[in-house]
Parts: sequence; structure tokens; C-alpha cells
Amino acid sequence: MSPVIEQALHVFQAHGLAVRPGDMSTLVTGDDEAVFISLKEPFEQAAQAGDVVMVVTLSNACPEPQASAP
Repeated sequence: MSPVIEQALHVFQAHGLAVRPGDMSTLVTGDDEAVFISLKEPFEQAAQAGDVVMVVTLSNACPEPQASAP
């Protein structure tokens, strides 16, 4: 993963959000307010480094993924 994406994942986790990185996307779940607040910081950090596009899909209709059994 790129440093910008890794930093974004740390920001999401710092806001108490569950983070599931994938090869092409990352699933972030948690409190609505924390999700919205946590999107701003990584966007601003990436924008300081240059041009940036952030694509976000938000849903309150998708079930949260179940934890995998060990």
C-alpha cells in the first residue's frame, strides 16, 4: 500500500473505526459521525502532497461483515 493509504488507515483506526483493507478497496465501519470526521484528515494530508481524488461509497443498508472464526 502507498504511504498515503497507510496513513488514512491509521486515521480511521484512531477514530475507533473497524478497517478491512483489500487489494482494491478498504471497508471501514463504525459510528456515522466518526466516519465522516475521519474522512477529512486523510484527504487534506493527501491534497498537501499533490492532486488527489477520493472515491467514497457510504451506506446504512449494508450489513456489517461478520468476524471470521479462528
